[in-house]
Amino acid sequence: LLSIVRVGINDDFFSLGGDSILIIKLSSSIYSNLSVKLSISDLFKNKTISLISKLIYNQNKDSSSLSDLHLMINKCKNDSSYQLSFAQERLFFLCEFDSNANKAYNIPFLLKIKKISESISSSIRNQKLIIYKAFILLIKRHEILRTLIKEDEMKSNELRQFILNEKEAEEMLSYNEEEVENKKELNQKLVQLFNYQFNLRSELPLKIVLYENKEDHEHIFVFILFHHICCDGWSSNVFLRDLQTYYDHLNKNQDDMNNVNLPLLDIQYKDYSLWQREYLSGERLNSLIEYWLNKLNDYEVLNLRIDSESRPTHFDYTGRDLYFELDEETSMKLKQIAKRLNVSLFSLLLSAFSLMLSSFTNQDDIIIGTPVANRNQHEIENLIGFFINMIVLRVKINNEFTLSDYIKSVSDEVIQSQINQELPFERLVKEMKVVKNTSMNPIFQVAFLMNDQFINKTKENDSNKFKIEPINQEESCVALYDLTVSINESDHIIKGSF
Repeated sequence: LLSIVRVGINDDFFSLGGDSILIIKLSSSIYSNLSVKLSISDLFKNKTISLISKLIYNQNKDSSSLSDLHLMINKCKNDSSYQLSFAQERLFFLCEFDSNANKAYNIPFLLKIKKISESISSSIRNQKLIIYKAFILLIKRHEILRTLIKEDEMKSNELRQFILNEKEAEEMLSYNEEEVENKKELNQKLVQLFNYQFNLRSELPLKIVLYENKEDHEHIFVFILFHHICCDGWSSNVFLRDLQTYYDHLNKNQDDMNNVNLPLLDIQYKDYSLWQREYLSGERLNSLIEYWLNKLNDYEVLNLRIDSESRPTHFDYTGRDLYFELDEETSMKLKQIAKRLNVSLFSLLLSAFSLMLSSFTNQDDIIIGTPVANRNQHEIENLIGFFINMIVLRVKINNEFTLSDYIKSVSDEVIQSQINQELPFERLVKEMKVVKNTSMNPIFQVAFLMNDQFINKTKENDSNKFKIEPINQEESCVALYDLTVSINESDHIIKGSF
């Protein structure tokens, strides 16, 4: 998980480079190899091999101590429609009543695929057919990609998920092939697609366009546009893995679809949606609500300076990206400091960012949002879907603290928030009775995240592997918040964007 050869039994998981995503994978790995279910909360509180081994030993002695966080997600009964998840519900309403929001929550991908043989047109046609079939199999595997959201007249017009069968989905799939003269025209086509507005009631939440560039005789370009309501950052990796696997399998044997090398899916997104609503109830829900209401009692809205004299009355999601990069020496020193203080690199950088915000706003009570994967059950590890949740971090800057004490206090804040990450952000907004304001987001206006980008880790000389092609979104860049800081670790260098 950490790509480290030697780890001591008392080494801190986070100081070695662990983060919230890796801790979910650690939980899943422990379950897969030892059949022991440890909650994310357990692992945040027990950050060394020594402590985790004691936890496993105690659980094996007393099976009743298993955390109810890992209650099994079971298949729900077949029905004509299914409940929405909390996240789906909020995002659907947001996109229904704000066309700018609908466009802002599009997730684009551009794949570059090596042509099998440019000189044999039949081979190219066959390759295109394989690509199409791979997408059809992907949609067959993941029900969320063939799901409509609309009112169910049989259930008091409640908004529900309607899952199309495979034939209906194939007929409805927006899949087109186009030819462009050059890269400039390709970029122009992509800009138009970035701004596409999905009608989630009547069309699938993804569009696919296959492009041939007359100036590039070696590659096919495949553009995929997801709506966020069916996909998140973790899903991106699942999507590429599954699509690549189907593509490889079809290249070897187009007729035999047995023994495809993919994990079995015991459940689908609809099963998670029902489980989430049943799980987040009663004492468990009340405990989470109590934690967050206490934590955010009397919080201050961050007073960021704006470019205009007054704040626009309506948030329109228009934005720009500014990129930065730290040199290798600075990056390594920051990692060493995090390790010495037994905190994650995320907590260290968040500490610095919060001090910067304090300087800009003249506030010492800083509210920042950050996304969490929210995949705390091993059953959903291989699902495409909208699982991500936003949590609120409250950083209080105490001038009496030493710098080290301040950084450790921020680390404690991050860990406690992660432990209580399961309360849906939309439910928190409801419980806090936040007054709706079309000019800003509820609770926080600034987001901070460590974002390991969607990277194809295959060898460059493997011509059959899909490559992620960078997309120039400068002309259609969106901003979901007043300010978002995204940090990436890459090749020993810390990079990021504002």
